[in-house]
Amino acid sequence: MTDASRRAWEAASRLAALTGAEVRVSEDAEGVRIRLPVNSNDSDVDPLEVLAVLGTSDRYGHRGSSNGHGHLWAVYYEKRS
Repeated sequence: MTDASRRAWEAASRLAALTGAEVRVSEDAEGVRIRLPVNSNDSDVDPLEVLAVLGTSDRYGHRGSSNGHGHLWAVYYEKRS
């Protein structure tokens, strides 16, 4: 398992535990991505804890829609020496 994969799976596991949602992990040419579905009714989730987990990634963001549903995403790159 690469370092990027390990970091992504650790983050996905932490996010799943925090939110109770299914977190998807995929790998592409850019790196290892995680995706967490969210909606505007997720008031039981501590956003600071979620941001702390996302902060371990190399890039992260949010995609939303007008119906209140969307997802958080993060990308983990291989560290180059």
